[in-house]
Amino acid sequence: MGQFFDEFKRRNVFKVGIAYLIVAWLIAQVTEIALDSFAAPDWTIKTVLFLLVIGFPLAMFFAWAFELTPEGIKSEKDVVRSESATPVNAQRLNFVILGLVVLAVAFLAADRYLLEIVPTAQEVERASTRSLQSASLSGGVKRTVITLEEGRPLALAELAPLGVGRRSLALSPDGTHLAYVVDHDGTSQLYLRRMDEFEAQPLDGTEGAFGPFFSPDGQWIGFLTQGQVMKVSIKGGKPQTLTEAGNVYGADWGPGDTIIFAEREGLHLSLVSANGGEKQVLLRGNFSSPKFLPDGSGILLTESGSVVLFVPETGEIIPLIERGIAPHYVPSGHIVYLAASGVMAVPFDLATNSVTGPSVPVLDDVRIEANLFPQLTFSADGWLAYIPGTDMGISTPVWVDRNGIEEPIPLPPQRYGAFHLSPDGSQVALLIDGATSDVWLFDFQRATPPIRLTVGGHKTAPIWSPDGQRVAFGIHDHSDEGGGAGIFQQGVHGGQLLPMVPDFASWIGPNSWTPNNLLAFEAVQGLDAGTDIWVARLDEAEEPELFVGTSATEWGAAFSPDGRFIAYTSDESGQFQVYVKTYPPTEARWTISAGYGEEPLWSAVGDEIFYRRGDEWLSVPVKTDPDFEASIPQVVFEGSYINVAGLSYNVTPDAQRFLLLKRQYQPPATRIHVVANWFEELKRLVPPIE
Repeated sequence: MGQFFDEFKRRNVFKVGIAYLIVAWLIAQVTEIALDSFAAPDWTIKTVLFLLVIGFPLAMFFAWAFELTPEGIKSEKDVVRSESATPVNAQRLNFVILGLVVLAVAFLAADRYLLEIVPTAQEVERASTRSLQSASLSGGVKRTVITLEEGRPLALAELAPLGVGRRSLALSPDGTHLAYVVDHDGTSQLYLRRMDEFEAQPLDGTEGAFGPFFSPDGQWIGFLTQGQVMKVSIKGGKPQTLTEAGNVYGADWGPGDTIIFAEREGLHLSLVSANGGEKQVLLRGNFSSPKFLPDGSGILLTESGSVVLFVPETGEIIPLIERGIAPHYVPSGHIVYLAASGVMAVPFDLATNSVTGPSVPVLDDVRIEANLFPQLTFSADGWLAYIPGTDMGISTPVWVDRNGIEEPIPLPPQRYGAFHLSPDGSQVALLIDGATSDVWLFDFQRATPPIRLTVGGHKTAPIWSPDGQRVAFGIHDHSDEGGGAGIFQQGVHGGQLLPMVPDFASWIGPNSWTPNNLLAFEAVQGLDAGTDIWVARLDEAEEPELFVGTSATEWGAAFSPDGRFIAYTSDESGQFQVYVKTYPPTEARWTISAGYGEEPLWSAVGDEIFYRRGDEWLSVPVKTDPDFEASIPQVVFEGSYINVAGLSYNVTPDAQRFLLLKRQYQPPATRIHVVANWFEELKRLVPPIE
């Protein structure tokens, strides 16, 4: 044995082995850095390592069997021992090994102290994606972040119709694909990413898209545009139009190859075949965020701020969760939804269609749009994806003059709803959303904290009485006042709650109150009715009269100061536009807005009609005497202000300032958080009730 090792040493086999190992280590380090820079797949580095391992015994064999001589490489048995060059080769190998050791130490020092290599977002994402895929297969909960391409942030409320945010991402049912909407140079466009790949690809022809949703088999992506419901294959190709639909507040693709969607800002819940064709209106009311149950037997909905279950076969609507938004059933046996305190989950029994336990908070750091669309999505096998952020409905009231210059108001940031200035402009009545929606009063001159006028219940659209001593508002499902929905009034200094139009509709909101006690309001009467405009003569014991009621949606009525005309919003043309009709109503009608427009308001002297068009505010000079005349709309100013349900701005009596809700600033959204096997965490947080 001793002679064998002596021969190993004589033939320099040990030294060749040491030199090979150092060289192999250096090659592996350099290869890993180089291949990462070129985004090479994992198998490439594995192949290089395999070859280096195989090369070690080959190098040892060649060192044993062959010798480097002045005449070249010869077989060991052909070299005369007295003429062997092994002593010279040994000396050379000593220098080679010393040089390699110095090179290796220098590489380590540079890597540790000089280079300070920071992994790029893509490198971190690749590592995280590999880890996610491993966690998904092994069953562990794992989190990662997808970072979007620079200059291609997510498209959110700013690019959505009406400036109202909708959901901007969707996971396929099997969790293999993620679709999201990107801001592509000021235009929204769908991108699709396979979850086992590093890059997303744009889908041609989807410019202007928002609100993506997948087919049950994951082969198609449904999406919305300003006036259509469409679909596109995950393999690409030309998108297909399924039906015309405007201002859609959520859509879903059911197991029966049908698509449900809440159009006209949720006033119509409609159904269309996934192959296109004529749509069917199922419900009329105030709905959003429809989601099918797994077997398609029921549809989860948001109705006027609460979660309900609609059973199409029977037409029944089952109340499930008070004060909940955007419900989604997940296969862990839960309904995940949004509440005032954040994203919640509650156990749900599919067999009985009933909630079986208390609600528990399950997720924070999710971006919530101003109209309460949470930016999150689930797959059927437990993947969760969401856009991180805050509640974008948190706003601050500000004054804006006709030049677009802002002036702060000493009110704290919070979630405000519709509001209305008092006749003299000294106070504002405004909704503040929390556990309930209540009316608060703020005095601009005193600048003291707001005073709470109402307590409890779901209030809508406060407006002032002409004398500034009372505030009227709608109450939805007001159990204390006998059920239904109606309009009530309260003195600004308190006192008894007095009915004005009680128990009139399933949803109601006051719009305009004249000095001669005419009250214009919008209402939905029953599940098969749309939103219409009515007028009540408060001094007479008569039923309200219908002012305008068609198959279209009419809302936002505003009396002219002389009481002879009413401006209002209707989608009769296929989009919201502002119109004026005489009061009492005749066949005469004038179109005020040039194209899309909503929320008309008259100036105090009746010489202008203002309206909103997305993030623009326009003025139309008008005359009402002797006859009505309207001039060309002109943009007064523009800006990024929240569009709340109902009236989202007001004008001072001198028509020089506008009261608006300023959005809180949030940088462009460039990240999507992804969680594998999130249902395991959900079951731990909210154990299903057996």
